[in-house]
Amino acid sequence: MANTQFCSKLRELLSWKTRRKLRRPRPRRSSSFSLELLDARVLLSGDVAGAVPVADILNSSTFGIHAAPTQAVLNTAEVSWSVSDILRSSTFGRQSAAALPVQAAPTKADLLWDRIGSFFTPPAQYAGDAGGYASLLELPDGSRITTVDQWNQHRAEIRDYWLQQIGPWPAEIEHPRILIHHGTTVSPEGITREDIELETFPGTTSRAFLLTPPGNGPFPAALDLWYFPEESAGVTTSLGGHVDFAYQLAKRGFISLAMTGSSYRGDPETGLEPLSMLAYEANNAYNFLADQASVKASQVGIVGHSFGGKWALFSGALTDNFAAVAVSDPGVVWDETDVNANYWEPWYLGYDVGAATQRSPGVPADDNPRTGAYARLYESGHDLTELHALIAPRPFLVAGGSVDTESRWQPLNRDIELNEVLGHTNRVAMMNRPSHFIDANTNERVTDFFDYFLNT
Repeated sequence: MANTQFCSKLRELLSWKTRRKLRRPRPRRSSSFSLELLDARVLLSGDVAGAVPVADILNSSTFGIHAAPTQAVLNTAEVSWSVSDILRSSTFGRQSAAALPVQAAPTKADLLWDRIGSFFTPPAQYAGDAGGYASLLELPDGSRITTVDQWNQHRAEIRDYWLQQIGPWPAEIEHPRILIHHGTTVSPEGITREDIELETFPGTTSRAFLLTPPGNGPFPAALDLWYFPEESAGVTTSLGGHVDFAYQLAKRGFISLAMTGSSYRGDPETGLEPLSMLAYEANNAYNFLADQASVKASQVGIVGHSFGGKWALFSGALTDNFAAVAVSDPGVVWDETDVNANYWEPWYLGYDVGAATQRSPGVPADDNPRTGAYARLYESGHDLTELHALIAPRPFLVAGGSVDTESRWQPLNRDIELNEVLGHTNRVAMMNRPSHFIDANTNERVTDFFDYFLNT
C-alpha cells in the first residue's frame, strides 16, 4: 500500500524530465548525502533498521517548507538514499515518519545571536587580560565586593562622585514638550518622520527627528545622538547604512529619536561640564520617549558615534533609564596618545568653569595643560572604566574603530568580571573595524544588538 501511495505522489510531483533524471545513475557521495528530489533525509537507526516511508514524508504538513535538520542525532547513523534505494529497502513502509527527530525552525533571537554572539568573547590574546586597569570590585579599604547589594552601594558612590566632578544635574524635565514642529514626512517604508525642536534643557531646545514605524505598537525605542539629526534619521540618503542608526532601527520596528545637543559648551551658572549637560539632556529625551503611549518605556536603548558615542557613554552610565547602550569609537578610556580620544577639550570635560578664557584645542602639554573636570579626574587616578561599570548589568556594546582597537578588551574585561559577580554573562561586547568611519557592517551589527536585546 505504501509503495502505491508513493508512486502516486511521485507522479504528481515530478515532471517527465525529472523522472528521466532519476533513471540516470548518480555517483555516491562520500560524506553526508542528500535526497535532492525530496529535500528530506532518511534517518536509520545505528544498525540500519527501519527506513522511513517516503509516502509519510510526502504527506507531512511541513514537507517542502523547512529544510532537513542539520544537527547531529544521537545514536543514529545518518544516511541518505536515492528513491530507488528506498523502494527496494526491505523495511520500506514499516516505520512512521513521526519517529523522525524534528529540528525547530530558528527563532529571530537565534538568527540575531548568530550575527552578534562572537562579539561577547574577547580574542584569545586578550582573554582574561585586564592590562593595568583596576578592578571595580576592589574597595579602598582592601575588601572585595562579592554581592549585588555591596555593588549597588558602591555604584551609587561612584555615580555621585562623577556628578560632583562634572556638574550635578538640575531637576529633570519630567514631561518634555515639542516646542516647535517643522513638519512631517513619510519614508518609502512607511516610517513617519517628525522634524521637531524638543525641550531638553530649561529654556532651551534640541533639534530632533522623531521616527515612528508603521503599526500600532507599543514599540521598543532608541535615542540616537549625533551632530546632525537629519543624518541619523535617514534624511541625508548619501549616508544611508552608516550613521543612520535611528532610521535603521525604525525599519526594524523601533520608535527612534535622532537628536543633537542644545549646546556644546559648559554652563557657567550650574557649573555643568558639556558632557554632563548633554547627558542631562539625553535623560530628558528619554522622558519624552517614555511619555509616548506607543513606546515600551522599559525597552529604550541609546547609541552614538564619535562625539555621539561619548555622549551616549555618559548618558547610559549616569542614568538607569536606558536598557542597552552602544557606543561607536568614542574612546572608552583616557588616552592622551590619541588626538581623537579628546575628553580634555573644553567642549567635553575640559571646560574651566568661571575662567575668562578656555584652553586651546590639542593634546595636553606643558604649555597647554589639562583643565576642568578632566584634569581633576585624570590626575586623581579616575578613568572611564568607572562609567562602564555603572552600565552593568545592562548590555553594553563598543563598536570600535581607529580609536577603540582590540586592546580595549583589557578594560572591558573588568566589566565582564563585574557582570559575573552580578550574575550575568554575555553583557559586554566589542566589534572592531579599521576606520573611525562607520561602515555598513558596523551599522547593521549595532542594529542587530538592539534588535536582539530590546525587540525579541
